[in-house]
Amino acid sequence: MRELHPRWAEFFTEGHDCWGKLFPFWRACLSLGLPPRPVAAPEALRGGREYPSDPLPEPAWMAKLRAAMGPATEGAALERLQSYVADELRGYEKHRHRADRFGDANANSGLSPFLRWGQLSPRQLYWAVADAGLPKKAQNTFARRVFWRDHACASEVSTERFLDVHS
Repeated sequence: MRELHPRWAEFFTEGHDCWGKLFPFWRACLSLGLPPRPVAAPEALRGGREYPSDPLPEPAWMAKLRAAMGPATEGAALERLQSYVADELRGYEKHRHRADRFGDANANSGLSPFLRWGQLSPRQLYWAVADAGLPKKAQNTFARRVFWRDHACASEVSTERFLDVHS
């Protein structure tokens, strides 16, 4: 699931003042109710045919990226999510704008690549934080960032539609 809220596109029509503004978008989405909970993974998938392939040569920069990011798997994404939530979002509320901090002092979750490539859904992220029993202020601050991500996706889709119609 790419978006947190399945009906966000409704708020990007003429007459809705959501362009470039998070709070009207956030309130509009919440007026629809909370985001749906993630759907459980299937017990099994029917496999398709496997095709042999030769391994591609790995560029030099890939080793640095692998060392920094770790494995790009669903298991790694869930492990990072659980660790981040268990660490109470590492002071996200207070330190979210401090890009100069490293290690545990950095409030960044490191979950963006997993969200981008689909190993983690925004609903999994939202509900992991909501169910963690964290202070409401920390939950809301982090949840707004997840909605901000949806807002950016909605803006991108709306801009593409606008350009299709007006070009």
